[in-house]
Amino acid sequence: HVVVTGGLGGLGRACATRLIAQWDAQVTVIGRRTLADLPSSARDWLAKNDSNLRYVETDIADEARLSAVLTQPVDLLLHCAGHVENRALADVTAASVERVLHPKRAGAQALSAVLDPRLTVYFSSLSAVTGADKAVDYAAANAYLDAYATAQTNTVRETISIGWDGWYETGMAADAGLVVSDSVRSRALGTQQAVSALMDALTSGGSSHVLISKTNYDGYMETVQKAVQRDDQPDAGPQHGRP
Repeated sequence: HVVVTGGLGGLGRACATRLIAQWDAQVTVIGRRTLADLPSSARDWLAKNDSNLRYVETDIADEARLSAVLTQPVDLLLHCAGHVENRALADVTAASVERVLHPKRAGAQALSAVLDPRLTVYFSSLSAVTGADKAVDYAAANAYLDAYATAQTNTVRETISIGWDGWYETGMAADAGLVVSDSVRSRALGTQQAVSALMDALTSGGSSHVLISKTNYDGYMETVQKAVQRDDQPDAGPQHGRP
């Protein structure tokens, strides 16, 4: 039994589809909207896979509701839910930060309190490592997931936080038009490439934090560290879309 939060977004849907095809998985998809409010494409996808899919509408930070609707044992939890607002730092407010943090931080805490899956996978972002222009709150939310995954692994819960580079065919970056240029698109991940990387991560084990990207960030991070040691400001890192 697999639970996918944010499961009707592009990333969640792509992952659930592969798990059904490859493992014949029974998948519970969690979203915020009622079934009647879903776009027709989402309803069609649910209907096409109705023997393997169950849709639950709830706020993932609502522990009481989660306890009521998720009564079966869970083998795998994919926490894909997220929210981003493209704002310059000067325009960030306490309210906007809370909206961005809520699905990642409060969602992870509630899911951890209610469920005890064999494996938990948090969908984080490379922005937690490299930073993100006009999305410092989103970078912070993902950095929280990375740290939370490490803390859970240290308490014997097997947890992985995946720092995704942008997906160019689906997901928030694609929806926001952040991966349209050839240079950014060439570094972003195709859907099938990304889902195959996820399947590898599910069976590899050994690390609570994994970065998945086509870009070699080792050299960039070495440059940053040297620049910091010189008390200089590092050059901006490679641009990438947010998953």
